[in-house]
Parts: sequence; C-alpha cells; structure tokens
Amino acid sequence: MTEKEPSIWPISLKYGALTGVLYILYSLFTYISGNFGNFFVNLLISLAIGVIGIVLAMREFKQHNFGYMSYGKGLGIGIVVMVIASIISGIFSYIYIAFIDPSVVDKMIEASVAQMAGFGLDEEMLDQQRDQMAEGFTPLKQLTNAVIGGLFMGLLLSLIISAIMKKNRPEFE
Repeated sequence: MTEKEPSIWPISLKYGALTGVLYILYSLFTYISGNFGNFFVNLLISLAIGVIGIVLAMREFKQHNFGYMSYGKGLGIGIVVMVIASIISGIFSYIYIAFIDPSVVDKMIEASVAQMAGFGLDEEMLDQQRDQMAEGFTPLKQLTNAVIGGLFMGLLLSLIISAIMKKNRPEFE
C-alpha cells in the first residue's frame, strides 16, 4: 500500500508567511530604533531568520510524510518559503518607506555612508555612493530587490538545508 505524499504548498505558504512576519518585526525594530547597524550583522540575522523558517517547514513536511523528504521537495519547500517571506516583507517595506516614514531611506543611506567612511573612502567617493544609493532606495526598487534577493537566498539556503535534511524513501517498502 502506498501512501500519498503531502503537497509542499500548505506547509510552504504557512512558514513563508511566518518567516515574512519575522522579517517584518526585525525591519520594524530596525526602522523605529534607527539602529541600522553593521551590514554583516544584519545579513547574519536575515540568514538566521530564513534558516529557521526553512528548517521548520521541512521538518513539518517530513512529519506529514512519515519522516521522508526528497532533496527536490526540500529545495522546493525552501524556495517557496523564502519567496513568500520576501514578498510579504517587501510589501511591508514598500508601504513603510512610501507612506509611513519616507525619511527612513535617508537614515539608511547615512548609516551606510558612515560605515563606508570608516573604510577610509574620501569625501568625493562617499558623495558618489550616497547619490547611487539614493537612486536605488526607491520603494519600488526595494520591493523588487527584496523579492529577487529572497529568491536567491532561498535557493542558496535550500540547496544546503535540503542536502542535510533529506531522507529518501527506501526503494522497496
């Protein structure tokens, strides 16, 4: 007797939404506190949130599938989780930047420029970087970058996490 394998969609959507909410809470904390901090610290926190969402989704899928999950299913779950999370958090950022507090963009740019100044860039280069960032920090570009970044981050994380968490069904059961 063969059991029907569960769909990845309900679990992926659930954990994508949960991960998106975690990204929103982290973004909200960052926006309100004005503590944009170190780029690498923010990247590590974002990666940790993504890993947690993907691992929880894969774990639940395996629970509903008698402990089994193929590499391909895991890859699909992770990508869907991160794309959904990125869309949700990207829409939040769009709304926040466009309507709630447009000045947050200037604060983010100044924090980035201050960090670059610490690397010893001269004033002319800092001004060029400031201008380039101002062009790239529009609400729509932020939304687009969030979704594309989420897709790539989901792919990279899922490639690794799926390899660790996969457990194929035995051929003859």
